[in-house]
Amino acid sequence: HFVTPADFQAKKRAGFFLETNHYADAWYGSPKSLLVDLAAGMSFVIVLDWNGAQALTKFLPDPLLVWLMPPTVETLRKHLMIRGTETPEEIERRLEIAQQEMAREQREQLFTHHIVNETIENTTKTICKLIKQQRNP
Repeated sequence: HFVTPADFQAKKRAGFFLETNHYADAWYGSPKSLLVDLAAGMSFVIVLDWNGAQALTKFLPDPLLVWLMPPTVETLRKHLMIRGTETPEEIERRLEIAQQEMAREQREQLFTHHIVNETIENTTKTICKLIKQQRNP
């Protein structure tokens, strides 16, 4: 859910989130209620950056961490431009952050699986396969 910056900060102060992160001039977070839902047998796909994934590993014993990466930085640039939700300056900032995170993941290998997002169909099939393997080892 998207909330106003003031609402987000109020929820953060109230302890609503497991983890929060400031990314590309916006705040993101995962609610603590995920832990209750996971304990009840539910599964989730959570979109996180590197820091968010690292924070969640403190709360989840064996998460399935999938690193999605673009075929090239130029492909990512084109995708962001086509999407049309950011200014050229914001796109450049996002690309800078993405390159830093890709370099960090290459060095530190936090994620257990790495997928180059060539097509949404193949990426989705691969992620579904990984989820099934995680649920039924």
